[in-house]
Amino acid sequence: LAEAKVLSDGVTSLIRGLITRNLKDETIRTRFAKSREIAVRRYIKSHLQNPLLQPEHICRDLGISRAVLYRMFEEDGGVVKAKQALRLDWAMDQLCMSQKLPGAVGDIAKNWTFQDPAHFSRLFRDRFGLRPTDVIASGIRSPDPSEDGVSNLLISDSLNPLRSLYSKITKT
Repeated sequence: LAEAKVLSDGVTSLIRGLITRNLKDETIRTRFAKSREIAVRRYIKSHLQNPLLQPEHICRDLGISRAVLYRMFEEDGGVVKAKQALRLDWAMDQLCMSQKLPGAVGDIAKNWTFQDPAHFSRLFRDRFGLRPTDVIASGIRSPDPSEDGVSNLLISDSLNPLRSLYSKITKT
């Protein structure tokens, strides 16, 4: 019985040592940070149409600190900017699938939590170099938006002639 206790304590110490050493390993920490960032980005994508999506909700729901969240999005210009860029990307896909209907831009803006269509149009033009109405008028139809944004890349390239035309028109 005494030998079993010693053996049990030894195995426990060995496992504790392996776990502790692995947590100190830079590779393990990097993998953990990357998987946590992927989870955060997925969470944001799945809640993009929620107008109440705020950093404090993300932190609370995912159990991370505000500092960790902000560090994750430093390269994107911050959490709010990254969230806005994603919403604009999805709005681009939706605009590409839209018909020319009165109020289409306003409806799509509201769908992606932009309450003011004029503000949405300015942000959209800043991001893509085009007005939302130009995208609808182009007749370009995108495939269904993919989770990784591939359709935005395809659309972006196909809209280059429109961007060029728009920049010529606005310079005169």
